[in-house]
Amino acid sequence: MTRMKLDWRGRPAPAGEWSKTFHNMVYITLVYIVAGILFSPAAPEDEPSALYNLISFSYGLFLLVLVTKVRRIVRERNQISETRCIGCEDCCCAFWCGCCTVSQLARQTADYDSEDGCFFTNDGLSPRSPPVIVV
Repeated sequence: MTRMKLDWRGRPAPAGEWSKTFHNMVYITLVYIVAGILFSPAAPEDEPSALYNLISFSYGLFLLVLVTKVRRIVRERNQISETRCIGCEDCCCAFWCGCCTVSQLARQTADYDSEDGCFFTNDGLSPRSPPVIVV
């Protein structure tokens, strides 16, 4: 989403917003993990609470909608037509195989033949050359 200059909701955003997308997604995920830990059943045989189920469902739905929106934006930008499930292909791909869809999006938004992927960076690519500082 950072490579596409989108905000955490999958919408085009000004520079001040899209540059924070990675951090916002990390914070949302951390809140989900902490809430999941706090409200998870005490024992494996215990029934999960309604709040725990609501938190899990909400986060899953949020990611489904987000991946669907981003895939549609990338498809439109690259003029890739839908081949199956016309009208809902983006949602179907995000729902049935979200990991494959995210991997496909990463390949569509970077040239890994000329750019190395890298963990713990805002856009998933190796850090660029240091900026030139003119004094």
